[in-house]
Amino acid sequence: VAEARGRISSDPKVEHTAFPVVDGHGRLVGVVGRRDLFAPGADPAARVAQVLVRPPVAIFEDQSLREACDAMAAEHVGRLPVLSRAHPGRVVGILSRRDVLAAERSRIDETRVARRHLDLRVLRPFRRAGTQKSAS
Repeated sequence: VAEARGRISSDPKVEHTAFPVVDGHGRLVGVVGRRDLFAPGADPAARVAQVLVRPPVAIFEDQSLREACDAMAAEHVGRLPVLSRAHPGRVVGILSRRDVLAAERSRIDETRVARRHLDLRVLRPFRRAGTQKSAS
């Protein structure tokens, strides 16, 4: 715990609030949060695995963003370790709420651009050059 605290505190680039914990074979055993590591009762001499408060909630790399959001909401977590389907237990990434919101923001922006394009087509129907609107 003391070593993990030192690493987190000494690197100003570390902004994360939770970190995957893996065993000697690189398999996920849990996720530890800053709060867990810096809790007043956390023994600095303890191993990080000893301060884990719950089993990990994770997703596989081939699952959808919708499935990830559902897991986050159902389990009340703000990030999910992403595991390899080919090598179960091996962490290949972390998906955070910030990542989910960024993906949603991109989707919304793309939808707005597409709608704007469609709205312009409706307001200004396509006419071939040299044709006139008939007066019927």
